[in-house]
Amino acid sequence: MSWFSRMFGKLTNPKSKYVTPGLEDGTGEGPPASDVAEQAERVARVEERLRGEGVPFNPDMEPVEAESTVQVRDRHEVADRLMALTLAAMKGDGMDHDIIQEIVAERDARKYFTPTELAYIDNPTPSEQENIRFAWRFESAWTLIWVLRLVREPLTTPRNTCDVDRIIAIVRDTDNLAALACRPDNATLDKLELFRRYHWAVCQALENGQNIPSHLDANVTRERFHALSWYTRQPGFETWDGDTETSVARN
Repeated sequence: MSWFSRMFGKLTNPKSKYVTPGLEDGTGEGPPASDVAEQAERVARVEERLRGEGVPFNPDMEPVEAESTVQVRDRHEVADRLMALTLAAMKGDGMDHDIIQEIVAERDARKYFTPTELAYIDNPTPSEQENIRFAWRFESAWTLIWVLRLVREPLTTPRNTCDVDRIIAIVRDTDNLAALACRPDNATLDKLELFRRYHWAVCQALENGQNIPSHLDANVTRERFHALSWYTRQPGFETWDGDTETSVARN
């Protein structure tokens, strides 16, 4: 029996309780009349929510692209990225180097890592700062779990950290992480529009030496914004390592 199986149970469980086949997002009353109308309606919804949450926003920020032009990543690429993020975060959160190496070999996962991630995975003595940075990748992993429709919960306001044990369980117990179609593009773009503004508000507060508004968590915000931007191929996020910003310690 593998190290991973001994410690966490069998990874490939074809009857995973986390997969939710047939889960669909609401489609509303029909598509807007044009791309411009779609973008304007999305921005209006997001700004209304931010006002209600007490989060400042930049009214001059350009909207994200329309559903007709966005080019999201293939669900298999998303599933591979989810696996890489989870394994790297597990090491960052304290898992023994040799055990991680065995898990990576068992899952044939080396091909999923970016060069930066692979250097970290292969380093038996990473710095504390590196461990902290990679441990926060659980938040990106949770975002991709949402994209892959492996949970029913919405992607909520980034105030609280995700459930690390649940992420590991989902990755462990789901036979095929790419079994379902990804979330509809309109739902993903709604979240991207929202998290762009959360991220802007956090960055503005930090740059100005102010308290972060509405109890937003800076690291949670950044990681979820990163994952959504990567999934939708935003400028600067053509590759995962386009943003290598460090983070503060996990509570």
